[in-house]
Amino acid sequence: MWRKLGAALAALVVAVLAGLWGAHSYAENSAGFCLSCHDDQAAEVQASVHHALTCQECHDSRLWGAVKQLVLGDDSSTPHTNATAPRCQHCHIDGSASQLQIGDTLGHQVHSSAPQQVPCAQCHNAAPHDPRPHQNTCDECHEGMTIHEPAMAEVTCLGCHNFLARSSSDHPAAGNDCRRCHGGIDEPDRSERFATTQSAPTVADHHTHGGLTSCRLCHNPHQAEAAKRLTGTDCSRCHRPEAGEASRTNPEHGDCSSCHAVHAPRDEASRRCADCHEGQAKTGDGTEAGEHDTCLDCHPAHTSDTAPATCTGCHEEQFARLANSSEGEHSLCTDCHDSHRPKEQARSCAGCHQAQAGHGHQSCVTCHEAHDSQAPPKTCNACHGGPLAELAAGDSHHRGNCSNCHGTHAARGASTRCLRCHDDVGKQVASSTVEAHQRCATCHQPHQFARQGSTSCVGCHPLPSAAVTGASIAGHQECGTCHQPHQSTTTGCVSCHAETSRLGTHAKSGHRDCLSCHDPHTGTVAGRQTCLACHTDQAQHHPKVSRCAACHPFDK
Repeated sequence: MWRKLGAALAALVVAVLAGLWGAHSYAENSAGFCLSCHDDQAAEVQASVHHALTCQECHDSRLWGAVKQLVLGDDSSTPHTNATAPRCQHCHIDGSASQLQIGDTLGHQVHSSAPQQVPCAQCHNAAPHDPRPHQNTCDECHEGMTIHEPAMAEVTCLGCHNFLARSSSDHPAAGNDCRRCHGGIDEPDRSERFATTQSAPTVADHHTHGGLTSCRLCHNPHQAEAAKRLTGTDCSRCHRPEAGEASRTNPEHGDCSSCHAVHAPRDEASRRCADCHEGQAKTGDGTEAGEHDTCLDCHPAHTSDTAPATCTGCHEEQFARLANSSEGEHSLCTDCHDSHRPKEQARSCAGCHQAQAGHGHQSCVTCHEAHDSQAPPKTCNACHGGPLAELAAGDSHHRGNCSNCHGTHAARGASTRCLRCHDDVGKQVASSTVEAHQRCATCHQPHQFARQGSTSCVGCHPLPSAAVTGASIAGHQECGTCHQPHQSTTTGCVSCHAETSRLGTHAKSGHRDCLSCHDPHTGTVAGRQTCLACHTDQAQHHPKVSRCAACHPFDK
């Protein structure tokens, strides 16, 4: 019997313990336990960002309080649990990646560390079960921080101060999220509740002052006095040495804004030199400062001082060759080069070498090595191999040095120098009544000086030349048979057809002028009409006969 009584008692104890454990588990883990009394909070909890959590995950539950609630019911006069900061940290600082982690966010670090150590609930108290801060949360502690910039009237504290900016990321720090509205950040690392984008002038990422991200260095929207909101107007606050140097060397550069534009990259200032120095910065081919990338290649920033020796920094090789030159006039780059012109527009050599001016080549460096006056000039063959080959195939006395005809520094006009060797011919040519025959180059081709027979005459006399070359009378196929080179007069027919050889009708008076009957370029007689030009009274004398010479022979 005692054995049965002991078993029953043990079963009763197990049942009681199981009931107590079930009650404890229900009170510790079930939201239904809390909502059985706080049913008016059910809708609010369901709408909360914590709706997937049980009440006990945020509220610190105690066993005695749970038993008291189960036995005695609700006792609203005394709080029986609290939502404490350690409970918030459990998920949001030490929790898993599935929860929003704020341990390394700049805004929370400032407010949770000493000396502030602001409790989580002080800011996250928009509603009992809505932990999101309301727009005026910051005003409870920072009531004196008013936004005075009129254009930012709709912006809240959390619209600019990014509490969720990570200290380990590239996102702007708290208070520097200006470019969320002013361009540069497409997806801010923050809640969209207060970080709505406002319409504002765009300031691109590479246009922030000096590449800095802290807009507060120059802008202060909390400053009541409008003149002091743009602190960036006083550049010397941060750039005292540069501002002082610019004012010292050139008063026109004393105002930083004359070169540096607001929100422009620092290197853009060098491209604005042309706004005032257009004559020096812009060249004929449109390049900046000659062939240099920017004016700063030669001119130090914030000072107008520069020296010719500056060229050696980039043109060391050319400067060394100049130093070895025996001519001191070429010792400085600026002796030939204008500082603000491309190298192709170097100062003309004729400015100093007037005796050599008028050369037919484009520039002196065509033959002379630049930056080295001791180097021998290039030979003519380097560029004129073709003409030299023609000379080699021609008359022997024209072969050799080009300077026989061409002046070293006056290459053109060689044809006028023929008379230095051909003086006798020159006198004959000078007496010619035909202007074209007074110039050697009219008949003699450059570098091919031998006259090419009657073919050279064709260029000016195409019709007579054609008649001569087609003549059927022997000895009349060349212009030179009758026309003497370098003279305007002809040799005359008697040079070949002597007076004593005249027979028959040729010997009669009136027939002594050969050209009155013979075509001068073929030697032939035109026919009956030629005779009737003089013998008009014989027009009806045997009118059907085509040639008078048939009855009146000229060779008997």
